[in-house]
Amino acid sequence: MIDGVRTSAADPTRDEGTWATFDARAIHEALDRAQPVFVSFTADWCITCKMNERVVLADSQVREALDELGFATFRGDWTHRDEAIRAELARHGRAGVPLYLVYDPSDPDHPRVLPELLTIDGLLDSLRLASRASSAPAVTLAQSDPGAGS
Repeated sequence: MIDGVRTSAADPTRDEGTWATFDARAIHEALDRAQPVFVSFTADWCITCKMNERVVLADSQVREALDELGFATFRGDWTHRDEAIRAELARHGRAGVPLYLVYDPSDPDHPRVLPELLTIDGLLDSLRLASRASSAPAVTLAQSDPGAGS
């Protein structure tokens, strides 16, 4: 756990303790610490959500990647129609769940919106991209001296 945010992802259908509850402020705090973020919006009645949770999010490769790459993980449960979650869904062009967002700390205002039907490889690629971008060292190009080497 980093500053109160759980950062590993087990099967959310069996272990609720591994996901922090959706909280926009906590997400921005994680991003401010240069930590990548994965958010899953789901509902108990959503069949696609449950299938994604069991097949993709519970996969050991996915759980290990979330942990090893240092992701903060959040779950927005829309089972009982929460207004903050409705607004977040609408902000990303969705009227319902599932919605999966991968935040890159280097571009916190533009999370990658994943497809409703997840694949292990697709999710792993998105996680690696966000993690790589957040941990890449800044590159500075040195100005060359036009008189050097002549």
